[in-house]
Amino acid sequence: MANLIYLCPPDWASRLFGRALAKFFWLIVAGFRYRPDLYMGYHVFPNALNALMAASLFGRPACYQMCGGPVEVLGGGIDCENRLMTSLRRPSARLERMALSCLGYFDCIVVRGRTAESFLLERGYRGLIQIIPGSIRLPDVMTMDDARPYDIIYVGRLEAIKQPEQLVEAVARIVTNDATLRVVFVGEGPMREDLETRIDQLGLGEHIDFLGKRKDVE
Repeated sequence: MANLIYLCPPDWASRLFGRALAKFFWLIVAGFRYRPDLYMGYHVFPNALNALMAASLFGRPACYQMCGGPVEVLGGGIDCENRLMTSLRRPSARLERMALSCLGYFDCIVVRGRTAESFLLERGYRGLIQIIPGSIRLPDVMTMDDARPYDIIYVGRLEAIKQPEQLVEAVARIVTNDATLRVVFVGEGPMREDLETRIDQLGLGEHIDFLGKRKDVE
């Protein structure tokens, strides 16, 4: 893409500083070298905070992508996918307050839907909020016809933060009116065994398949 450069911290920096600090160090190096127009971080700890500090240093706007929704902030992020935060023994109200106070310094926060937007507004954020749905553009080569093998396709990790169990419960309700419904889970994760057990309990074995981790998602 034009005007887009991909950089990754070198191995020596990761060995010297650790992964998180190496990313921040290389972010500063890139700031001096390329003078980017915007600093954006995905997930509040530590990437968005790194972006915020770099943006302040270079006098640029800062943006935070709240990819995981409010779970990234609630309880100090104990239920998100950050290994440092998930190592907390219990939810931290102090870390949650710190995270919420930091949000006010971002020029823009990108969320995935109205729930996250409402969460920010209710907690006093008054900056720009942009909603970008987690959708994709289908390849032009794909064709849709009546012979499709599946009606619903789940693509993602089978982890609690993705809430795959909600789809199973939804299917249980739908099949009472649509006995031909076919659903497939594409992806792996620690919840697979529990999902399969629940599917057996609900008698949905003929409606739901698991394909595991795939590289041919399209």
